[in-house]
Amino acid sequence: MNSVSVENLIILTQSVLAKEEVDGIGDDVLEKLADISDGSPRKCLVKLQQLIELPDDESCLRMLSKDVQFESSIKDLCEVFTKAQKKTWKDVAKLVKSLNESQEPETIRRAVIGWLPDVVVIDYADILAPMDGRQEKRYQVDETWKRMRGLSQKRRICVITATQADAASYRVKTLGKSNFSESKTKLAHANAFIGINALPDEVEKQIRRLNFIVRREEAYSELECLYVAGCLAIGNPMIIATLPNL
Repeated sequence: MNSVSVENLIILTQSVLAKEEVDGIGDDVLEKLADISDGSPRKCLVKLQQLIELPDDESCLRMLSKDVQFESSIKDLCEVFTKAQKKTWKDVAKLVKSLNESQEPETIRRAVIGWLPDVVVIDYADILAPMDGRQEKRYQVDETWKRMRGLSQKRRICVITATQADAASYRVKTLGKSNFSESKTKLAHANAFIGINALPDEVEKQIRRLNFIVRREEAYSELECLYVAGCLAIGNPMIIATLPNL
């Protein structure tokens, strides 16, 4: 769902309260609720249901403040897990203890799972800063792709990136394994490589052909393409897709 402005979230909550004939929740509470809902109507309405059960505005604001503190602590904990923050085990233990004192373990578990990503998109891998600038370019690229593979395995997430083909790719109809740039070992690290192909007349019609260049899990053919048609003017590269009759 698209993000909704704070103003529209306030209007939404006022509308719900009016339809449910609920009085007693002040504007300052609704503004605070809308502000911490991250633009999500669902999140806003779930919290609103909790607020309706409370006796006064002071209790509502206190609960919302606790929610903000809890989400901040979960964020800190997850950043420790992903090594975005460097903390000692003493700091981690203190953080976990503070969470355990305010929330049930299952609530913490669900919050952590909801915060950690399922998909990471890197734009794009070949221009990331090298781990060792003294290496040749192809070895630098190989190390980057090796580490991305390690990230996907260690965190059990889907890592997606793009890479450029070589100069010879301009002269072929469909990309293949020989059309790599910099380091051919990129093909060895990825679970799947998908080529994006288009002849001049296809470019004019905004048609692209997608083919597997590498696919670890199942049999495939580099020559078998999925045809996709889109409209970049409206930011939609794939409106319809079809496989040709084989």
